Amino acid sequence: MEYRCGQVSTIFCSQFMPEGWHERLGGSALADSILDRTIPSAYTMRIDGDVSMRQRKRIIKG
Repeated sequence: MEYRCGQVSTIFCSQFMPEGWHERLGGSALADSILDRTIPSAYTMRIDGDVSMRQRKRIIKG
């Protein structure tokens, strides 16, 4: 991440809210480093809904 920071785009996809990422990354100095380089310049898109993407796109029956 250090080499990419400010140079190129990086996409993170997660089913967890960004507020919980630090703990899920282990809560260590490494987690601090990753989040310090990504969160300040991030754009966040939250997709909510009761129906899964697979059902919406008819990938699975349901």
